[in-house]
Amino acid sequence: MDYFAVFGNPVVHSKSPIIFNYFFRQKNIAAHYFRILTFSAKNIPAIIKHLNLKGANITSPFKIDLIKYLDNISSTTKTINAVNTIQLLLNKLSGYNTDVDGVGKIIKNFFGKKALVLGAGGAANAAIFALKQQNIQVTVLNRTIKKAEYLSKKYNCNFDNLENIKKYAKTFDIIVNTISDNAKIIDIKFFIPNQIFIDANYNNSAYSEFIKNKNIKYINGEVWLINQAISAFRIFTEKTINIDNFKIPDVKYSKILLLGAIGKKISKKINNSSFINETNKNISKTTNYVIGFIDLNNFIKPDLQKIDLLIDVTNKSTNQILKILFAEFKQN
Repeated sequence: MDYFAVFGNPVVHSKSPIIFNYFFRQKNIAAHYFRILTFSAKNIPAIIKHLNLKGANITSPFKIDLIKYLDNISSTTKTINAVNTIQLLLNKLSGYNTDVDGVGKIIKNFFGKKALVLGAGGAANAAIFALKQQNIQVTVLNRTIKKAEYLSKKYNCNFDNLENIKKYAKTFDIIVNTISDNAKIIDIKFFIPNQIFIDANYNNSAYSEFIKNKNIKYINGEVWLINQAISAFRIFTEKTINIDNFKIPDVKYSKILLLGAIGKKISKKINNSSFINETNKNISKTTNYVIGFIDLNNFIKPDLQKIDLLIDVTNKSTNQILKILFAEFKQN
């Protein structure tokens, strides 16, 4: 059995495990993909190597900070300065960026000459890279103007402060939103018919209502996520996969099992029937979500085949772990 994971903070909302485990089943590959919550990019290489993960995906906020801890990075990753896919081979960690493919595969299906990118982080970086590859003129808007200016110099594109967004209404063929705080910055009046709106967000996006508007080609974050996952899957397995009309299901957790000695200690402190601690033999009967813990100061390897979420509790107190749990699951 091979193991893969997505690292992030927060990470319980990530749909990557659903996608990759579906891919593995489709190709009859004996593998399991799960989530890992950590608090430092520096810990990620140690966790990957200790668990002998064959590959990993990286989400916010580690896409930039992790690069300096890798052994090798692809030319695209170096240009974008953001990594979202890691491969472990011969004890060396190589970094790639498949977010470019996530956007690139979308825009290849449309004709456009001018694009507006909202945000200036790792996802925006990848989006601008993909748009410029298609010779599309780009304007980037961001709250922190220095970040937007940096990208404008890097990719030879226009930039402005996000607060000036209203003057750009009804101007662009393509709009790419990479701002993740779910604040609604634009409304339906901003658009002209047949504009393309690509949303990096796939979890309760503020713009999901645009799906119902026939005048806008709204593409939600799940399409971006699946596209980049297909490219990452090829890096992990050297196999291609074709999917038709794959929809990522929503999953709710009614019973959450906390494994190991830490799990037992934590579950006793929680007055919440959703969080439980049982013996391993009862897992399938009692829960539909299993949480394990890893401490880099005390490497005890959990049974990864049973894990849905692994929390890095290195140098964390019991009270801190409790806060982490409730912060992750407060919207579940």
